[in-house]
Amino acid sequence: MADIKGKDILSYLKRLLKYTLSTLAGTVVDNVVLWVFATYIFHIYTLRYVVSPIISFECAAFVNFLLAYNVVWKSRISARTTRSFFRHFAAFNLSATSIFLLKLGLINVIAPLTHWHPVVCNILALCITGLFNFAINEFVIFKVKNSNADTKAGIVEELELDTERGVEGLTASSAKSAAAKASASAERGESSSSSD
Repeated sequence: MADIKGKDILSYLKRLLKYTLSTLAGTVVDNVVLWVFATYIFHIYTLRYVVSPIISFECAAFVNFLLAYNVVWKSRISARTTRSFFRHFAAFNLSATSIFLLKLGLINVIAPLTHWHPVVCNILALCITGLFNFAINEFVIFKVKNSNADTKAGIVEELELDTERGVEGLTASSAKSAAAKASASAERGESSSSSD
């Protein structure tokens, strides 16, 4: 059992690393789009300092979503349909917007308390909110509904011979049932193993 938990922790850490790398790509997009709009397209204060950051944030959120949907949590998408894509994107964008507002709030709490430079406050706030955002994506937006791992674990549990039942506890019907489940699981493959 401890081995399974160790593997779970390792898989969370791998997804966290993928997620972190994908958000770095979004950060690059955010800054490049902001620079282009604020430097070359908009020349009025409100457009440069309000509209440009909103546009750049949405572009970064879209890039982050594409990477999350197609790389970080791709195994949890069972049906790659237009409906699934936009449903996941709406939830992802709502989460990203909420996390963005939380980040602004944290910056405005950290800065007066520490008198640190805004960039340092922003980095600290990003670290805190990044963990919240990862957790929301991991356990809400891209949560596992019915994974092959869960199905296989159930089959293994059914076939295991524990000390209470012994060999006679494994009946022909439970072995056939487990074999049927294994066969059905193999036929479905990864595509039906996760949420849409």
